[in-house]
Amino acid sequence: MRTIESVHDQGRGVQVKTDDPSIPAGIDLPAVSRWIAESVDRAEPPFRFSVISGGRSNLTFRVEDANGYMMAMRRPPLGRVLESAHDMGREFRVISAIGQTEVPVPEALALCTDHSVNGADFYLMAFIEGLVPHDASAGAAIPQTERQPLSQDAVKVLADLHSVDPDEVGLGDLGRRDDYVGR
Repeated sequence: MRTIESVHDQGRGVQVKTDDPSIPAGIDLPAVSRWIAESVDRAEPPFRFSVISGGRSNLTFRVEDANGYMMAMRRPPLGRVLESAHDMGREFRVISAIGQTEVPVPEALALCTDHSVNGADFYLMAFIEGLVPHDASAGAAIPQTERQPLSQDAVKVLADLHSVDPDEVGLGDLGRRDDYVGR
């Protein structure tokens, strides 16, 4: 049996399926749907969530709204985790800061630090369609003629990222600046 809940937040009706087995683990659908409807102006409920695989730690979900607008949601893994190793606020802050530069990153949309919404901090960013070559088989799927230009672009983006002055983008307080090799 499916249960449909109608929730009205700020005049926007949010309909969610509360017992649907297709809802990925790590998503409190009613609460997260309400939060997205309140926090992302262009997002229209209902929302569909699907897991983006290939990650090694934090969970990443594709979120699609009623109009086909795509977002990506990141949250820590389920269960007990070392909070400093899965700091969603820090990720959101870095993406927001780097987004002010020429380095291509998705637009940071909203950060939720209220654990009553989904049990942990999480954030939304714009969804960028593309291939993530997380293993040799994914890389092999890239046509030979595209590999060199993509590799050159990756090196350029890494160089651009390393040229960002953390102090200039408001990230000067992150990390230690002493001798890494010496530590």
